[in-house]
Amino acid sequence: MRRTLTLLNPTAAIVLATLSGAAQEPDSPSQAAEAGPRVTQAYSVNSEDPQSAGLADRLAVKVEPFEDFLKQTPNGRCSDFVLFFDGIPMRGLDALTCSLDAQEVHFVLQRTPESEAAWHRLLGHPRSLSRRISVSLSSGGDYPIPSQVAEFKLRIFHLFDLLLFAPGLLLFLALMIRLAKTTAILRDPTSEGIPVAERPFSLARCQMAFWSFLSVSAYVFIWVTLGDLNTLTDSVLILIGIGSGTALGAKLIDSSKMDQAALTSQETTEAAPSQNQPLTSVKGRASGRLLVDLVTGEDGVSLHRLQMVIWTLVLGMIFCVGVYRTLTMPEFSTTLLGLMGISSGTYLGFKYPEKPKSRDSEEASSQA
Repeated sequence: MRRTLTLLNPTAAIVLATLSGAAQEPDSPSQAAEAGPRVTQAYSVNSEDPQSAGLADRLAVKVEPFEDFLKQTPNGRCSDFVLFFDGIPMRGLDALTCSLDAQEVHFVLQRTPESEAAWHRLLGHPRSLSRRISVSLSSGGDYPIPSQVAEFKLRIFHLFDLLLFAPGLLLFLALMIRLAKTTAILRDPTSEGIPVAERPFSLARCQMAFWSFLSVSAYVFIWVTLGDLNTLTDSVLILIGIGSGTALGAKLIDSSKMDQAALTSQETTEAAPSQNQPLTSVKGRASGRLLVDLVTGEDGVSLHRLQMVIWTLVLGMIFCVGVYRTLTMPEFSTTLLGLMGISSGTYLGFKYPEKPKSRDSEEASSQA
């Protein structure tokens, strides 16, 4: 038994010596990282709340030890520093100043071509006036140094701007609804003999108003958030053009129908002058219910109208979600834009050959 213990003792001694040596190892990778430079503080220089900053504000980032961090840069210059928000590199934001005494680096938060995508990612999908992010730096590489700043508030909206935008958007929407109910701005122009409130809504005019409202609202929303005035894309211009072209084409076709009805009425009056009948116009159908009017034509509910309504709503939903998530006007593919154009062209094509119905013809048919 003693011999067995004697043989085991050297092995036990070696194990204990190894464990004690590992416990006393001073430079493990984790400990070395903790001993290196790290971000200890971030604050706004010119904001009312030092723990909050947004576009156009000056941000100070404190690094300790700063001298060691500066030595890690390829050229030993502050211009090599890269600012990181939530692990996202803000490329193109060069350091404004560096201070060895204060151990701080100052940046002006602004949009640059290199940081454009990063700003859209950080500010997109807003749920409040600000969002909490981590702040760090790198010495020019792709990985930031450790940071103790994990709850810094990145401002998305100025409260004053939001208080102007939200009521303004609601007022704009209420004005459009009011005009749609009380005026003929979105009504069928051929329904002259029917009270305005009972005239059917025009599909072409409603589509034009729909895209106008969305594009104006999205433009102002992006401007309030990013301060960017150059946000209109080719896709948005094409959609507005399709809506305007469809409304213009429908107007020309309706005018042609009304002229044809007036000419027919005049010929009837000249043939029977003793009756002294007034000139007649196209007699429109009465409705005033939006969804019913949009899918209903002269021959009842139409498939081409339903197709145009569905695709307009689908693209409108994609448009709104895209603007909210990315703060950019979406770029639709040529296929989707072509589909929208085909739907509008089909609507005009079915609308053109429809024969106008005059009051005289309806009275004659009723008497028969």
